[in-house]
Amino acid sequence: MMQTTTRVATALLALTNAVFFVSANYPVVRYKNGTVAVLNEGEEVRVKSDEFVVYGNLSISGNLTVNGTNVGALDANITAVDENLEIFCYDDISQANGNLPSSLTHWFDFSDKQVTYSTVNSKVKVSGFVDKMGNATDLTVNGVVEFVAGVTTLNTKKGRDSILVNTDYSGLEFKTTKLGRNPEVFVVFNQISYMSSGLILSARNNGYHFGTYAAGDGNIGCSKLAGNPGEFVAKTNATYGDWHVADVYFGDSLGFLSIDSNLWNGGGWTPYNKVSFGINGQYSAQTHTNPTIGFYPDADHYANAYIAEVMYFNQRLTDNDRYSVKSYLYSKWVKNSCTDSRVNSAKMDELRTAIKNLMAPKCTDPGGAKLYYNGTGFECACAEGYYGTTCEQDQYGRSTSSAGSLAQEADQIPESKRQALLSSRKAHEARVAQKRVQQRAQRDLHVVEKEPVMV
Repeated sequence: MMQTTTRVATALLALTNAVFFVSANYPVVRYKNGTVAVLNEGEEVRVKSDEFVVYGNLSISGNLTVNGTNVGALDANITAVDENLEIFCYDDISQANGNLPSSLTHWFDFSDKQVTYSTVNSKVKVSGFVDKMGNATDLTVNGVVEFVAGVTTLNTKKGRDSILVNTDYSGLEFKTTKLGRNPEVFVVFNQISYMSSGLILSARNNGYHFGTYAAGDGNIGCSKLAGNPGEFVAKTNATYGDWHVADVYFGDSLGFLSIDSNLWNGGGWTPYNKVSFGINGQYSAQTHTNPTIGFYPDADHYANAYIAEVMYFNQRLTDNDRYSVKSYLYSKWVKNSCTDSRVNSAKMDELRTAIKNLMAPKCTDPGGAKLYYNGTGFECACAEGYYGTTCEQDQYGRSTSSAGSLAQEADQIPESKRQALLSSRKAHEARVAQKRVQQRAQRDLHVVEKEPVMV
């Protein structure tokens, strides 16, 4: 009998320490090793409560859906919107320096006083120039390149310094081993008049052309050499006598030329006035090792243009990087691209408001009891006697930031004002209570009752 009792006790002890796995159509709550788990194979676990509070951290493996919206997808969309909202209009070098793409290889800005010059026969001639990135070698000034202070035109935001190239065999050049075959180049220019053989950008070893060469009056583009010299691979229109920002990607088959500001298409930035081309088989040069600015070393191949800034990138840029660069140049030389970006400002304001609603406010002590989500944004639930967006005011309308002196100040408030404040507070609390009832009623419409089935 004693042995039987012992065996029963042992069996009971074993059962007590065991973990049972049961099959059910309703959630099974388990507790083991300090963890509470809710398991429901193939069905949903629903919790209906006026308040569901988690103290501590909430970790979710898988998708989290709130009011029919996948939070992970929402976060990705918000990130994308935020990136677009955070595209800045840079108007000076100090702003742009820390935000330009790392692929920027050579940078020549003729407005920042890093050009050396001297006066010869009443002309201010450039005698030296600087690559702001420090990567160029053998920087050379050919012929007569003039330094011009503050060129202003009708559409120019403000007059800035630039260089003028309008003489045969005149221009700048340098050597590089860092650009490779397919660079993307931005140049700020002001074409004075049509030049049938004019080149703003080129290469001494023949290739990487951009200018008016054979483009026709009022146009600008990229010419080719193979086959028929002067034949175009891409051209577009550009008003002469005004500043423009050109973006040229010298891709083998996916190259393009784009002039001036980009257009917002609702999902990204589309280059304006864009034409496509490819350099494969078009040039004598196979890599861009000896760029020229303002000319090609031959008769009548000078730009006849003001050139303000040139930026060379050793690869194709992303859409966002391209817009950032163009925004910096366009805002600096032409006009503010933030106000001229053709973005619907009302829609952008709506986006900013939506993002702000997703950011939880900080409930002010001591009135801020808790924070909750009302279906469209976060709100602070105020303790009795406090109100305001962050519960920052007491029943007398005073800021709780000076809570230490509230009692003393309360005695100094006239009775008529005290009653008016109390009435205002009660009206506010009534509106808040009514709003919560409406929100709960709305949530209840989406709750599907499903009783657990015992098996």
